[in-house]
Amino acid sequence: MLQKLIGELVELRQSFKKEKQFKLKELSSELIEQAALTNDYFKALMSLIAYSLYKLSSKTHVRKNPKWKLARTEILSHLDAAIGLLEKHDFRNAEEELRNAVGHISRADSEISNYAKGIFEKSKTKMASSAYSFGLSLGQAAWLTGADKKDLMNYIGITKMHEEAGVSLGISERLKNLKGALSA
Repeated sequence: MLQKLIGELVELRQSFKKEKQFKLKELSSELIEQAALTNDYFKALMSLIAYSLYKLSSKTHVRKNPKWKLARTEILSHLDAAIGLLEKHDFRNAEEELRNAVGHISRADSEISNYAKGIFEKSKTKMASSAYSFGLSLGQAAWLTGADKKDLMNYIGITKMHEEAGVSLGISERLKNLKGALSA
C-alpha cells in the first residue's frame, strides 16, 4: 500500500516535471476516486495538487512567466522531499511537504494568474464534486478536500455530472469495492 502511494506521488512529480498536463489531470481523477473510496485525506491532497498543477501548467502565459521557473523548482523540491519522507514512513512530515508545495502553487497562481479566485481553491471544489459523484455525501466530500460547502453546492448545481454518470453503483457494489480497496 505504501509503495503504491509512493509510486503515485512519483508519477505526479514526473508528470509535472515533464509537463504532461493531461496525465496530471488523469492522475487527479484517479487519486480523488481512491480518496473517496477509502476516505484518504493524503490522496485527496495529492489529487488537489495534481489538478492545480494541471490547470496552472496548461496556461501558456504561466509557463512563459519568469516567476514560474522558480515556482516550478520549489514545487518539485517539495514533491521530492515528500517522496523521501514517505520512503522513511514519515507521513506527517510528508504531508507538510505537500502543504509547502501547495503554498508555492498558490503563491505562483496569485502572482501570475489572471483570476481573482485561486486555482487551488477552485481545485478543491472540482475534486469535491468528483468525490461527491463517487458516492460521498456533500459534507464528506467538502471535508475530504477542504472545499467550501456553499461553493460545492453551487458547483454541483451547475454541472451536469449526474447526467453524464449514467447508472451508478448501488450501495452493495460500493461496499464490495470499498472492502476490496481496504484489503489491497
